[in-house]
Amino acid sequence: MFQDETRYGLITGLKRTITSKGVKAKVHYQHSYQYLWIWGSFSPLTGDAFYWETPIVNNNIFEAYLKALGQRTPNKYIILVIDNAGFHA
Repeated sequence: MFQDETRYGLITGLKRTITSKGVKAKVHYQHSYQYLWIWGSFSPLTGDAFYWETPIVNNNIFEAYLKALGQRTPNKYIILVIDNAGFHA
């Protein structure tokens, strides 16, 4: 299986505003850090897939993800290909 994670969230930014000529627009801007992490594993041989949603990433969550992945098929060995993210150590 291959595993990776990605962050999805609210992207805030200033947009264009239409005003009368000579009137300076006042635009309310609220920067937000709300996001969600999606963890996923996929087997190209069987098509089996597993995913998780978490609010943060760290070593403890990665270990819990691995445990949950292993509990799905407790009688099978899984070879998992991962990248070099710091929390995978």
